[in-house]
Amino acid sequence: MLTLGSEVALLSFANVDSPRVLSEIQFPSLTAQSYLVDSLLYTSSNADLEVWNVADPTQPVQRGQLLGAVGDFLDTGYVPVLHQARYVPRHQHRQPGQHV
Repeated sequence: MLTLGSEVALLSFANVDSPRVLSEIQFPSLTAQSYLVDSLLYTSSNADLEVWNVADPTQPVQRGQLLGAVGDFLDTGYVPVLHQARYVPRHQHRQPGQHV
């Protein structure tokens, strides 16, 4: 995984002489941190904390979202709590009138 501004690229290093991009995930603003636990990718930005299932790195699936700036989620303990719950359901954080 490689964080590039407002996106995270999932990479394959099967051939170390020629790594390749498997997929790219776009975020609403600059990413601050990314943390991989098993097949779940946690990434924070100035807008939210998103949880992605990357078991198939060619087709990542968003599993949850915590709206609002999170800051340093490793120091605040967000990842262990979220990982224990497995994900934050997106529908619980939807704003009135917001469609997913």
